[in-house]
Amino acid sequence: MREVRELRGDSGQVLARTEFLNGKADGLTQAWSESGTLTLEASCREGEYHGPYRSWWDSGVPKEEGTYASGKRVGKYRWWKQNGDLWKEHDYGGAL
Repeated sequence: MREVRELRGDSGQVLARTEFLNGKADGLTQAWSESGTLTLEASCREGEYHGPYRSWWDSGVPKEEGTYASGKRVGKYRWWKQNGDLWKEHDYGGAL
């Protein structure tokens, strides 16, 4: 059974939303700061990250970007500092 679950803050705002299939995360997962800034957007399959993964600092500046395959990082992955400067890049190899 497919369903969408949400986590809400004290004032009712959505802080996280994840698609589930048969009780496991499967599909899009997103998270927001209490101020409403998108801080995470990732794809899941059978309870693990699988596909594009992006996260942002609460300011909206990119934090991480890469790809997962069955819960493991694959390909090029990048991280940024809070000021927006690229901090690190790494190629994990592999493919989806």
